[in-house]
Amino acid sequence: MYEAGYAEFYDRITTDGGKDYAAEARSVAGLVRSRNPGARTLLDVACGTGEHLRHLMRMFDRVEGVDLAKPMCERAMDKLPGVAIHVGDMRTLALPGRFDAVTCLYWTIGYMQDLDELSLAVRRMAAHLAPGGVLVVEPWAAPDEYEGGTVDHIVVEHDGRTMVQVIYAHPRDGRLSTSDFYNLVGDHAGVHSWTETHSLGLYTFDEYLEAFGQAGLESVEAVRWEGKRERIVGIRPR
Repeated sequence: MYEAGYAEFYDRITTDGGKDYAAEARSVAGLVRSRNPGARTLLDVACGTGEHLRHLMRMFDRVEGVDLAKPMCERAMDKLPGVAIHVGDMRTLALPGRFDAVTCLYWTIGYMQDLDELSLAVRRMAAHLAPGGVLVVEPWAAPDEYEGGTVDHIVVEHDGRTMVQVIYAHPRDGRLSTSDFYNLVGDHAGVHSWTETHSLGLYTFDEYLEAFGQAGLESVEAVRWEGKRERIVGIRPR
C-alpha cells in the first residue's frame, strides 16, 4: 500500500478531489475551544501526510502528529518543518507530554478491527490528554449505515499527470467493511497502477460513547458537523 510515491498520490487525490481540510480544521478547533477555551496544544493521531495539521498549526501554539505509516510521516515532515511527527500505532501510543486536545480524524479509528482494539485506542489517546483536555474522534460508519456493493471514483489532473482512483466497497461482512482501491497514475513516463484493500470496523455510536466512558472521559457526546457524520467528543476530568 505505502509504496514509493503513494503519499503524494494520496495528497492529490484527497485535496484536489475535494476534501476541505481547512474547513474541517476550523470545525475541530471550534469543538475544542468551546470545551477548553485555553487550549494551546494539540496531537493529531493518524495524521497521514499532515494536511489537517497544516491548518491546525495556525490555530494552536504547538501541534504534533503521529501515524503508523512511515512514508506518510515523512511527507508530513517535509510539509511541516518544525512540527514533531512521530511514527506510532494508536493502540500502543506512548508519547512524552500531554496535550490540551487530541484528535483522530478522517475515519481512521475504523481501522480498529474489533471492540477491544477500539477501546484500547481510545484509552491510549485519552491518556495523552492534560486535565480538561478534549478528545475528538471522527468515527467510521455504523453497522446499520453501511451496506456496500457500491463503486465510486475520483479523477485528478495535476502537473502533467492524470490520477484515477476507483473504489469498490464490498457488501458488509458482519462488523467489517472492506473496500478495494484501484489506483492509476499516468504521465509522460507511462502508466503505473496498483491496488489496495482496506478493512474498517463498524461500530454504533453507543459503542463509541462507551469506549470514551471506559477511558475515563466526561461530557461525552456525538456532535454533527454541517450535516456530515458526527464526531465523538469527550473531556478528561480536571
